[in-house]
Amino acid sequence: MLLKAVAREKKARFTTAEEFLLALELGDRSRLRVPRQSPLLERNPALFWRGLSVVSVIVNLVLLFLLNKR
Repeated sequence: MLLKAVAREKKARFTTAEEFLLALELGDRSRLRVPRQSPLLERNPALFWRGLSVVSVIVNLVLLFLLNKR
């Protein structure tokens, strides 16, 4: 109920204070509907590919280090 009361989107919030009070009194038994966050690839593709590139470089450096150690 608290998540619904402080939701970012106006449509997701209680429409009136009375509705909120009624939900508190009766006990809202509905499941929480937490909005799903979109994947990083959809939100910021450049950041995704930059991060993937950094991980790839680190893995390659570790592999080179291990191969040179033999």
